[in-house]
Amino acid sequence: MDQVSSLEHRLDELQNMVPFGSHSTTEDGTYLSINNLELAWLGLTRDEVVGCKKLQDFLAPESQEKLARLVSRSGLRGLHEVALEIVDSRGTVRAVSLSFANHNATASDSVGAVNRFVLFDMTEQNLNAERQRVRAFAFESLAGTCVTDSDGVILQINAAFTLLTGYTAEEIKGQTMRLLSSGYHDKAYYQAMWKAIQSQGYWQGEITNRRKNGEIYAQWLSISATKRTDGSVSNYVGTFFDISASKANQAEIRHLAFYDAHRQHDKRWFEFDAVIGDQS
Repeated sequence: MDQVSSLEHRLDELQNMVPFGSHSTTEDGTYLSINNLELAWLGLTRDEVVGCKKLQDFLAPESQEKLARLVSRSGLRGLHEVALEIVDSRGTVRAVSLSFANHNATASDSVGAVNRFVLFDMTEQNLNAERQRVRAFAFESLAGTCVTDSDGVILQINAAFTLLTGYTAEEIKGQTMRLLSSGYHDKAYYQAMWKAIQSQGYWQGEITNRRKNGEIYAQWLSISATKRTDGSVSNYVGTFFDISASKANQAEIRHLAFYDAHRQHDKRWFEFDAVIGDQS
């Protein structure tokens, strides 16, 4: 089993151990994966859900309309939460809180159009949603994920963060993301980033960072602010993908295209010279 497959297996195990519902979908909303707890809520098997059902299929009518209004808002960014009612295969209604981070097409295109969601049981005995939310987004994907407090001090990372940066949880907790800085970007770059986060609650873009071993590489980074009911920031959630291999492939393609164009040009001149020589 290679390193990536091993990580996927570990994250699947973690997803089935956590005390909240968790699933991923394709761009059109069809289930790609779902954890055991959410399956138990629905009263169905994985084969009955993955690849053939959408979350909307299990929502009460009012909840269907509420979710549709939320996801259709133009320019929606950041981390979002909405109270919904799901109806299981037996007709039992369960109140849940659905959380998700909405990304635009540019971010999705770089990693594949996959959307991820977590659901918190909002029945009276399961109202500790804020702590669950932090745990959920720390382990919800193969993206490197980091949760900080409102001052940017790192609280939690996932396994993919360690795989991509080389830093373990023990080494990184209590630090800030400045530890990963490559020195490539100037002060104005970071000021623009945080201005967007403070005004919109969300930022994403390409950034150059440094691994623990000193290697410089390119990331696609998304940062979302999570807020308390009074509007103050409680946490920042950062997710990132290593896009250095993709950029290297693109550079190689451009190089080959440029080289081939010049080769064809030289070949035509050689053939032209040969024709002229024959006529002399």
